[in-house]
Amino acid sequence: MGLATLILSGLFGVTATAAELPKEGTFATTTYFHDSYDSVETAPKSYMWTYDDYGIVTNDSGSGFMHHMVIHCKGTGANTNNAGGKHNVDHCVLVDSDGDRIVTATENTDSRSGEPSKGEATFLSGTGKYAGISGKFEYTIDFLPRLTKDLSSQGNLLFISREKGSYKISGAAQ
Repeated sequence: MGLATLILSGLFGVTATAAELPKEGTFATTTYFHDSYDSVETAPKSYMWTYDDYGIVTNDSGSGFMHHMVIHCKGTGANTNNAGGKHNVDHCVLVDSDGDRIVTATENTDSRSGEPSKGEATFLSGTGKYAGISGKFEYTIDFLPRLTKDLSSQGNLLFISREKGSYKISGAAQ
């Protein structure tokens, strides 16, 4: 009985250590988003908008940094040219199952309609295990087909974002 207890406690100790978040590293994640937007035409075929995004983040390795986090972003954007190019900026909060949070600032652009948007994000702050987080990541957004052709001033979009970057956590108290 004593040996079995020792073996089990050793196994649980290894599991707890393996689950700890490294203080720095690289990552590749995929985020599945639902977006609701409100836009206004500023000139013929030119728009500005605000948006509210909700999503689920998964780490491409199946575990680790940012795996199974929820994300909520609020932002604004506008057309940048007559070819349908656009520019968006926003802030996002990511929350893990413990309630710990990461805040990011993001920016993305594309030069023509239908082209994937590419952007960069910066880790601004974090709470709990993410306190003192810093780093950046790049991402590419692919919009999914719309259920309707209606491009009214309000609507919904679905898209997938693929992210790659690095982070460092200093552990500073929040």
